Amino acid sequence: MADHPFIAELTRGWSAERRQRFKAMLEERAADLPAGKDAMVSAHSRPVPRDEIDRLAPVGLRIFEELAQKLGLDPAEKIALLGLPSSAAIPKPYRLSEEQFYRLSYLIGIYIDVGGLLGKEGAIRWFRVACSSGKSAGRSPVTYLIETGLPGFEYLRREAGYWAENGW
Repeated sequence: MADHPFIAELTRGWSAERRQRFKAMLEERAADLPAGKDAMVSAHSRPVPRDEIDRLAPVGLRIFEELAQKLGLDPAEKIALLGLPSSAAIPKPYRLSEEQFYRLSYLIGIYIDVGGLLGKEGAIRWFRVACSSGKSAGRSPVTYLIETGLPGFEYLRREAGYWAENGW
């Protein structure tokens, strides 16, 4: 994952030391997870320490903003994807709840895995086109994620990981 083109794009302009620390952190987190379709850990079974959420939230939100712009998300969709109340704004200085942190993490992982199969532009189209089968039939992945919340993020992340390993 650390050598994925999306990661290279994200870290462009970073110092070599910062890029290496980021890649090491990604690899360390990935090494903690078991492999396979059913390996996705439930958000409620593995709590993330508050200091880790606070440390990673600025990067996650920056990636989210870039992805939201590419997907053409309106403010209401961005707020709904993060699980914020409809009247809320995206938090600054990046104080996310654990659930919001997982939503960001899963969304970025879905984009990386689908992008690995379809390319960047294909992944962007995929997020907006209604699916013809599966749990999200008749809805785009963005709509499915908004309507189903964290369980939908977990499901789609697990499926995207499976597709990335085994193809469609």
